[in-house]
Amino acid sequence: MRRRLIEIVVCPACRAALVFKDERASGEGPEAEVVEGILRCSGCEREYPIVDGIPWLAPFLQLRERDGSVAARRHTASFYGYGWRRSTSNQAVGVGFRSHFDMMTETVAIPFVRGPLALDAGCGGGRDLAVMAERHPETEFVGVDLSEGVYVARDRTSRFANVHVVRGDLGGLPFRTDTFSSVYSYGVLHHTPDPAAGLAELARVARGDAPVVTYLYEDFSESRTRYALARVESRVRVALSHLPAPVLFGLSAGLAPAVFALFVIPHRVLTRFRATRRATLAMPFRHAVNVSGLVGDIYDRFVPVLFRFSRVQVLELYARAGLRRAEARRMRGWVAWGFK
Repeated sequence: MRRRLIEIVVCPACRAALVFKDERASGEGPEAEVVEGILRCSGCEREYPIVDGIPWLAPFLQLRERDGSVAARRHTASFYGYGWRRSTSNQAVGVGFRSHFDMMTETVAIPFVRGPLALDAGCGGGRDLAVMAERHPETEFVGVDLSEGVYVARDRTSRFANVHVVRGDLGGLPFRTDTFSSVYSYGVLHHTPDPAAGLAELARVARGDAPVVTYLYEDFSESRTRYALARVESRVRVALSHLPAPVLFGLSAGLAPAVFALFVIPHRVLTRFRATRRATLAMPFRHAVNVSGLVGDIYDRFVPVLFRFSRVQVLELYARAGLRRAEARRMRGWVAWGFK
């Protein structure tokens, strides 16, 4: 982490300022990289480690208690940490690659990366973080994620001087209130134990009038076929999510060719004809580009925590978070935005 990141991070437990302790750094200036050390809270005196250049600012990472909330967060962090390190989506992207950020940009009715400082909440392996940093060199970006995917994100964005990466929890973000001029979160809130609390945290760290843009899974309540498929998927997830991450990743890799043949190829054929085009909208996994890229999408369905929402429920979440002028549009789910 660069020394100057200390200006915006806080203790996630009490939100007091943090100070460096016993750090090992490349220098004393604000751009110096702190490789190892401790961030000590000036209020509650909790200490958070800096591990291989990334601050671990999530209290549950150090707790020994095995209550349900801590266990769920640890399971989710472990699940995604393994997935981000193994998924082919972490490899370099080729010509014609369309990131989630690209698709969100096409769907959201406003230019949502704006101002001097933007947050990618749940940055995972850093694909969108890298795309945004390259497209908007005038903006500084902070990526935060619960899992050890932060190291994949760090390596992926290492060539950008306008990127910082932090390990933290969306349920208690380690940033000062009213910090970010834009907030972005793709496909993360629905994997948190309390999506409403997570969205409230995104709103808290946003500056006044900053856009808060998210992607959330839909519940398919408007489609009987997809709703039935989602219920089957949910039962399978509950039955299998307790298995070790390597087993689930191997299962996902094994299923990917069959899923591609059953859904992706028929979708590509049927969308060519007007008479069958509408029917393809109910086909899952239809947006996959290739078999290898489908592995991570299938693996994502085995995550231990997953919520789905109707359009009305998404807008209600935004209202509860105090976000104004909220809108939601369908794009493989719900793309929503509102303003603090």
